[in-house]
Amino acid sequence: KLRGIMQEYIQINYEDGLFYTKAEFYYYGNMPESRQRVTQEMIDRISEIVPPSQKSSKQIDANLLEDRPYVNLAYVLQERIEEAVLAFVGYYLRKDIRTKGIINLCLAGGIELNVLVNGKIIDAGLVDAKHLFVPPVPSDQGTAIGAAMVLLRDIYCLNPSFKMEHAAYGPKYSEEEIRGVLDSFGFKEGRDFVRLGTEEEIAKETARLIIDNRVVAWFQGSSEIGDRKSVV
Repeated sequence: KLRGIMQEYIQINYEDGLFYTKAEFYYYGNMPESRQRVTQEMIDRISEIVPPSQKSSKQIDANLLEDRPYVNLAYVLQERIEEAVLAFVGYYLRKDIRTKGIINLCLAGGIELNVLVNGKIIDAGLVDAKHLFVPPVPSDQGTAIGAAMVLLRDIYCLNPSFKMEHAAYGPKYSEEEIRGVLDSFGFKEGRDFVRLGTEEEIAKETARLIIDNRVVAWFQGSSEIGDRKSVV
């Protein structure tokens, strides 16, 4: 039943690789406090199968029988997203005469933060892992970079192409600046923090802390652009 709803929500045309969302299911108004993105009609239909939960997504435990309906809901939505992206990418790499046979693939958009989807593209043999590139800022935040590159080309007549070898384009801070912040919070060397000289010392101390089940926050070099999310 959940698969049926998701197939109705995300409709895939395998002939042209395009997919559509059912307008009656998508919420177009001002975002409420609940950050509701679908209409009440869709919520009501899903609620007939999966009762509303008072838990947050982080509190859902796949091993609890009572939480299985929510796990199933997440599973079928993920499954349908994978099917839509695979149909889209597969069409352009295997059917469209303009792009058929291309081996290098760059994907952007917030959906590309979904590591499982990217893995399915590789597993399906559509592209080799070493030929798939996802920018470090594939979501809406990355439009600022795209806008800057368009200006370089259209206004300043410069070539915006470059080889991206890292994502550390943000500010960096000197040891004096870092020490000033630590001092401002009253942190004491030897009690609240230690100074380590070499990369080998840093690696050994970090490994020791991890072995002791400690959490390590590593601050080094320039800030990185992009989302920092993990998928378990």
